[in-house]
Amino acid sequence: MIELLLLAMAAPYSAGPSRPEPCLPVATDQSEVTPSAIEEHRLLRASLDEPMPQEPTMIMVYGKGGHLATQEHSIVAVRSTDGLWRGTTVGRSGIRVQDAPFRVIPRVEWTLDAAVGLQLDDVLSNYCPPTNEDDANLNGAISSPPPRGLISERVDIVMRGANLYTYYAGQNDSLASLIRPPK
Repeated sequence: MIELLLLAMAAPYSAGPSRPEPCLPVATDQSEVTPSAIEEHRLLRASLDEPMPQEPTMIMVYGKGGHLATQEHSIVAVRSTDGLWRGTTVGRSGIRVQDAPFRVIPRVEWTLDAAVGLQLDDVLSNYCPPTNEDDANLNGAISSPPPRGLISERVDIVMRGANLYTYYAGQNDSLASLIRPPK
């Protein structure tokens, strides 16, 4: 009986480190204001004949970068009037040769899982305590050289009755990972 109790108590520790709960990073006095990527979303979507969503609550991830090729993408998750979160993603990529044409990345549309939707709603009401890592993400500073091929991403959060909230996403940003299209 005692062996079962010890196994039950040890189980959470043997599962490995838990993934951090997604939340909105809090800016500190040292943080610079991160410019919004909404205009970049609009321009990219307009060039691909994709409308820009206009819902009162949206989470958007805009990314651009690469090494030998440039990739640019726009991921937008909107909270619709029925309470569900719906996402669309569009993008393009091209080799770094002058006047080379871009290749369109296929458009994806999906409805986020209800549990993920509840988690997003929770994220929008929770702020993370600031950390040194958050400071680096918020002002775009990277303490070590970025990996080759890095695609820099900005997250914009639009909520009715609130200011626009923008930050640079880290490589493993939990909020950005919640709204990515299913694989």
